[in-house]
Amino acid sequence: MINNIAYGTYKLDQCITKENVINAISIGYRTIDTADLYKNHVQVGEAINECIEKSKTMIIFKENN
Repeated sequence: MINNIAYGTYKLDQCITKENVINAISIGYRTIDTADLYKNHVQVGEAINECIEKSKTMIIFKENN
């Protein structure tokens, strides 16, 4: 099942991304939107690894060509 609402990480500073994603997950978000362009996908991955089962998460990742 695809969730209708994703937590967007565009324009989140790297130093607050991990904490914000953890907070988003804790309130119920299960779809996280990230991309190379955002320069924070490492922090998004760290947050996901820390707090939820990957089988219950959808990660949307866009790569620039």
